[in-house]
Amino acid sequence: MKKFSRITSMLLALIMVIGMLASCNNDPGTTETPGTTGGNTPDTTVGPAEEEKILPNLPEVRYDGYEYRIRVKGEATHWETLGIFAEQKTGDPINDSTLERNNAIEAKYGVTISTIEGSGIPNSVNQAVLSQVDEFDLAILPVNSIGSVAPKSVYDLNQLQHIDLEKPWYDQNFNKEVSIGGRLYATTGDLVLNDDNGTWCVLFNKRIAEDLALENLYQLVFDGKWTLDKAYELAKLGTKEENGDNIMNYEDIWGFVTEQYNAYAMVASTGEKIASKDANDMPILTASSEKFQDVFAKAVTILGDNSVVGLTQDWSGDANYVNPFKQGRGLFVMAGLYDLDEVREIDDEIGVLTMPKYEEAQEVAYSPITVYNFTTCCIPITVSDVERTSILTEAIFAESRYTTRVAFYETTLKKKYSPDEESKMVLDKVIENRTYDLGAIYAWGGVVDRLNTLMKNRSVNFASAWKSLERVATSAMNKTIKDFQKAENVG
Repeated sequence: MKKFSRITSMLLALIMVIGMLASCNNDPGTTETPGTTGGNTPDTTVGPAEEEKILPNLPEVRYDGYEYRIRVKGEATHWETLGIFAEQKTGDPINDSTLERNNAIEAKYGVTISTIEGSGIPNSVNQAVLSQVDEFDLAILPVNSIGSVAPKSVYDLNQLQHIDLEKPWYDQNFNKEVSIGGRLYATTGDLVLNDDNGTWCVLFNKRIAEDLALENLYQLVFDGKWTLDKAYELAKLGTKEENGDNIMNYEDIWGFVTEQYNAYAMVASTGEKIASKDANDMPILTASSEKFQDVFAKAVTILGDNSVVGLTQDWSGDANYVNPFKQGRGLFVMAGLYDLDEVREIDDEIGVLTMPKYEEAQEVAYSPITVYNFTTCCIPITVSDVERTSILTEAIFAESRYTTRVAFYETTLKKKYSPDEESKMVLDKVIENRTYDLGAIYAWGGVVDRLNTLMKNRSVNFASAWKSLERVATSAMNKTIKDFQKAENVG
């Protein structure tokens, strides 16, 4: 025991010396901190719960008496209000961290933070511009609404002096993939918790996986072997007629539970896009590629197999319908991370997997989003003092990284909803590899809607559909480009 104690003491001393040497090598004149790799480039290997707090580069100002107003959808659908406003402590980590963050911003800048609730946010942004009324500082809206407000009604965030989009509290993948010609009219990041909820993954029922004696599903992800073919193979093992009527429906056990949208989500998870970008940051339509069409055909073939895959739209007209996965009767479900909250009531433990890759050679398992509910932020051009709004927006995004973001991602998603270490590791992969498709976000040509229809009809013939869509999509894309190029609202 004494020998062990002496060895322990020596090791501790060595660690202290190494720590001192490391600190001596830090240049005290720099602002680099853990969590950055120099300058403003974020290092995603260090999370906000571990890094030294990075402060926004903002002037010391106060706006005593000003009300900073955030436009949100409201409580009817929780997608856009989570973590934005709280009146009092309730013991819920997200609520209480929201209150903590807002109190800190209010105290530092002498302001009050409020929300304006209601549906039709894009219309309210445009109406405020038409009426030249300063109604709110920040609007939080679904990502597929950007085209409704940009560029005529919102600022190009790249041009606002106090919005530093390279800071780690903004989603760097989003900023890179959603800009057009260097212009970006909306962003997302640590203020907006429902961007994570709207990120797609595969959840699995651990009890069913163990009953089937399946191979280690996490290891498939870590070894790069979690593919569409492997998911289909395992799903076949998990399907079972349960209620004795010899008809597979939502009362039976399914290998996969999914929805129409996920045929497109499967395509996006392979890195294919309706529209990509060229070297000049300009969009180009790529849905005509052979790879895009092959992946979609494969997705429809898999998801259309109604002996293995339960498609929720097939049962939506039944008044008694309940999602079988949320009743403990599904091996896999392809959905947003929000489902981690919705399956908490079942007795089974749930694990998290990335989306399947097209093939093992694919380097990254990309995480698509739901364009209908994934949320973003924009600043209306009607704000009376854009400098003030920019400062307060940067401040609340920065503070969110160390309050609401930690409460939601580290405490709720990781510890409460998915406590096993493997799921935590996969969650990081899911968020890190999130991907965005301009063609889906701007709905040029209505391609996603057509893909949904094809999936509903179990049709793999996207090539034929594309012939009727391409000209319309090209025209819509070119109009967006032209509107961006002639826009004057650059800050």
